[in-house]
Amino acid sequence: MREAGVVATLLPGCSYTLRTPYPSARRLLDRGLHVALATDFNPGTSYCENMQTMISLAMSTMDMTLEEALNSSDD
Repeated sequence: MREAGVVATLLPGCSYTLRTPYPSARRLLDRGLHVALATDFNPGTSYCENMQTMISLAMSTMDMTLEEALNSSDD
């Protein structure tokens, strides 16, 4: 995936809403992949469109640093 230039897009709001395990951002980052955060805002899987909340979830549940979470949410 790294060699193909894949950007792993993680949706922490879905895990929160659906009460499923959070993806391991740390595992992906440690393997050199680029990680993006998104909200997947929709009423079925994630009813939160707030990126600050996604950053907070990424830091508290997916082992991302503040710098990694902020960089992953850039446009």
